[in-house]
Amino acid sequence: MSSPQIKARGFLTEIDHPVAGRLAYPSLPYHFSKTPGRLERPAPLVGQHNEEIFHHRLGYTKEDLVKFKEAGVV
Repeated sequence: MSSPQIKARGFLTEIDHPVAGRLAYPSLPYHFSKTPGRLERPAPLVGQHNEEIFHHRLGYTKEDLVKFKEAGVV
């Protein structure tokens, strides 16, 4: 992470994580002048997207999700 090449290429991007604080994340390994990319969000917390996945994408009800939590499934 302290490599001069990594620093020169701007490979690491600092992002604030809600639990771990400010961390350096690997960014995109390429740079295009007309279509730049960037990282905008930190790694998700455990279970952060459960409702989106189980309810919105897989069709389980919110009551199902509560039951899953109570049973220790998620």
